[in-house]
Amino acid sequence: MNKKILTLVLLVLIATLLYGCNFPWASYATGPSGNGGAAQTAAAQTVSAQLTLNAQQGPPQPLTTDPPPQPPPNQPTNTSQPTNTQQPTYTATSSIPCDKAGFVSENVPDGTQFAPGATFKKKWVIKNNGSCTWTSGYQWVFSSGDAMGGPATKQITSGTVAPGQSVEIEIDQTAPASPGTYRGTYKIRNSGGQIFTVNGFWVEIKVAAALSYDMTFKSFLNCPPQMITVKMANTGSKKLESLQFKIVDVTASTTIVPWSSFINQPWRDQHDCTPGTAIDDVEPGDYYYVTFLGFGPLTSGNKIRVQTKVCTEENGAGDCLTKDVAEYAP
Repeated sequence: MNKKILTLVLLVLIATLLYGCNFPWASYATGPSGNGGAAQTAAAQTVSAQLTLNAQQGPPQPLTTDPPPQPPPNQPTNTSQPTNTQQPTYTATSSIPCDKAGFVSENVPDGTQFAPGATFKKKWVIKNNGSCTWTSGYQWVFSSGDAMGGPATKQITSGTVAPGQSVEIEIDQTAPASPGTYRGTYKIRNSGGQIFTVNGFWVEIKVAAALSYDMTFKSFLNCPPQMITVKMANTGSKKLESLQFKIVDVTASTTIVPWSSFINQPWRDQHDCTPGTAIDDVEPGDYYYVTFLGFGPLTSGNKIRVQTKVCTEENGAGDCLTKDVAEYAP
């Protein structure tokens, strides 16, 4: 029970006892006048008034002098709102780029020779090395260099090319009219318009005249009978099948060997006093040796010049081209 209520109850009991019992110390408490009854009545009235006041104020409220409960030591107080503690689920992404292409093969290697105006088909086999599928929106795009009649853009596929698969890309091209080396570069553009091949893929050809060759002195040998060997390179686009030659002494202004003709197998694959294996013809880009035999003694210190006429057919037929080999002093 509340201490205050206990105190009031005790006062009531004391007053009742004082009123009902005539203890000596009770009369002493009323003072010298001995008016104890009046004192007891006043005390009883005081207690009664207090009880009436407490009843009007309602039931007594508990004292709240004790401090509020505290959390256990070393335990954090959670002041935040409850949250969902379930962790989100992520799908692992590949480290391979979405768009990536790799070269597999081609049908026209770099440096392939063509005659002026020749038409040809260039083919590439390209592999999808990325993580995204190529669709019909992916384009083969001319980037730089010499287009050689090739298209500005070409659809890579009408279907799809999945990662790891390869696709063949083919374009029609025409060799330029002038001799020289030509190169055109193509790249791949995705359906979003982005180029993703940095270096690209290219076609590189060499345009040579249909009939073109170079001849230079390789050696002058004093083997009996005397011989002159020259190196001949076919720089044209047609194979060479026959050769005529003429040897003059420039210093003496005399003809040593008149125009003669190698009718059968004029070319040799080596040069020494004994000619090597005979070759039927000289393909574009190849070179062989030609050894001139059977002429008389040469004057020491005189300059020798060899004139040549090379033709595309046997016995000096077909297209022919005449050149003077540089003068040579044995």
